[in-house]
Amino acid sequence: MRMFYDAKIEILQSPEDIPIKTIDVDVQPYSGSVDFDYGLSLEISKRVFCDADTEISEQLYCRIDTVYYKVMDIKGWSDHMEIFLYECKRQVV
Repeated sequence: MRMFYDAKIEILQSPEDIPIKTIDVDVQPYSGSVDFDYGLSLEISKRVFCDADTEISEQLYCRIDTVYYKVMDIKGWSDHMEIFLYECKRQVV
């Protein structure tokens, strides 16, 4: 599947770290949530499509422009990935 990559994002171990890598992606708005125990729910506001990359995991963060996001879920396909992002409420200054 050939994606239209219109943006670049930086992949980070944590919001305070320097980027591990920068990748080309297709960023799309998304409306969904991830539910946890005790009624905790986090809103997923972005969805990113990129080439399959085994280095990207749910333990990582990413930065799009000046906004930081936590990787919440990854759907792997044969030739690309769909990554669901939660916008961090506390941004690094």
